[in-house]
Order: sequence, then C-alpha cells, then structure tokens
Amino acid sequence: MTISQRIFQLLKSKGKMQKELAAYTGISTAAISDWKTHGTNPSSDKIVAIAEFLGTSPEYILTGKESENNLSENEIEVLHIYRKFSDRDQIKIIGRLEQMYENKRQDSLESMLRNQEENYSHTTTKTNTGESEQSGIDINALKNAKDSSDEY
Repeated sequence: MTISQRIFQLLKSKGKMQKELAAYTGISTAAISDWKTHGTNPSSDKIVAIAEFLGTSPEYILTGKESENNLSENEIEVLHIYRKFSDRDQIKIIGRLEQMYENKRQDSLESMLRNQEENYSHTTTKTNTGESEQSGIDINALKNAKDSSDEY
C-alpha cells in the first residue's frame, strides 16, 4: 500500500473529508485529489501535519507500521494544550500532575491495606470459642495436647 492509499484509507475509516484535510494542513484540495487520481504521494514536509490531522503517527503514514511509542488521541490533545502554556506554567502543570499521581497511588495503597485487614479479620481464629473459622479445629485441645517429645 502506498502513502497516499494509507491516507485515503484513514480518511475513510475516520469519517473525514479531503476538504477537511486540506483546511487543516494548508494543502490544496487539487493536490490531495492528484494523490488519488495519479497515485502520487504528498511531499515529506506535509507528512507530520497529515498524521496529526488523522490522529496517527508519521511512521504509520510512511510505512504502515505503528510504533510502540505512539501517543493516543487523548495524549496528543493534552500535549497540544500543554504546549500553549508558558514554561513557568508548564512546570506548575507537571508538579500538579505528579501530586495527583502520588495522591492516587497513596489512595490505592490505603485501599489495598484496608482490604488486607478485612481479609485478615475474617480468617483469624475465634478467641472466645477456641475454634478456627476456616478449619473448625479446637485450638485449646491442640495447645493442651501432649507432645511426643515430652516423653523423652
């Protein structure tokens, strides 16, 4: 599959029009039409803008293979918004994201500990009856039983 074929396939699968691609990238609709009718490909300086519009990577446009390092559409959107901020504000945003992540991690750890404590309390022995909830063994009888090593 050629570069232009991949572009038209992506346009179709994403429900986007050639004129939208033209408006976003600044490429003329005639040039885009030529890719299809004459089997030509866009110039290399347009690939990044085309990939951005189609929500994919330049690597996919060029080779048809996705890179493991590709960003999701949400990540790309966040990155575009992030880049609109000043350097100082970007530092604040990073700090806030790290704080949010740490809070989430801490909440997760606390939840895990609560679950472990609840599970532990359900599996401990009953102190007032001397029986184990899970096995029904009489703990007091085991404590008072003679050990065979006591005979020597």
